[in-house]
Amino acid sequence: MAIIGVNAETVEQLGSALDEYLAYFQECYQRSEQRQHGETFVKDLLSDLDRKSIEPIALRYQGEEAVRPMQFFLQRSPWDEPKMLRLYQQRLASVVNNPNGMITVDGSDFPKKGSHSVGAGRQHCGILGKTDNCQAGVFIGYSGAQGYGLLDRRLYLPHK
Repeated sequence: MAIIGVNAETVEQLGSALDEYLAYFQECYQRSEQRQHGETFVKDLLSDLDRKSIEPIALRYQGEEAVRPMQFFLQRSPWDEPKMLRLYQQRLASVVNNPNGMITVDGSDFPKKGSHSVGAGRQHCGILGKTDNCQAGVFIGYSGAQGYGLLDRRLYLPHK
C-alpha cells in the first residue's frame, strides 16, 4: 500500500539513498570517526526522537560510550564546513537550477528555554508574537520548477 506516493520499496531504498548522499561529503572530514559522528547526527535529525540533542542521539545510535566523543565532535572536532556548504550548493544547483527560479530570504525565530543556546536572548519572537527568550535566524532559499532547497543560513546574534 502506498501512502502519499511512498510504498514499501521506496522506504527500503531510503537508507541506501541517504548513505549515498552523505558519502558525497566524506572529504570534508579529517578522520573516519568524524564522518561516522557526522552521519549519525544527520540521521538523528531525520529520526523520531523527541529530543534532538547529543546525549539521546549517541545513546540511540552508538551506545553510552559514544556520548562524550559525540560531544567532542560537535564542540571541537575540525571539519571543513565551508567546503561542505560549497559541495551542497553545487549539488543543489545541478539538480534544481532554473533561470525562472526564485531566491527567498526568510527570518525565523525559535523559542528557547534557559541560556545555553548560542544567540538566545530576550528579543522579538515572531512565532510567539511577543518578546521572549529565543534564537533568530535568517535563511536564504531557492525554489524553481525542478525543486527547492536551502542555500545558506545565519544565526542572528543580539548585540548583548
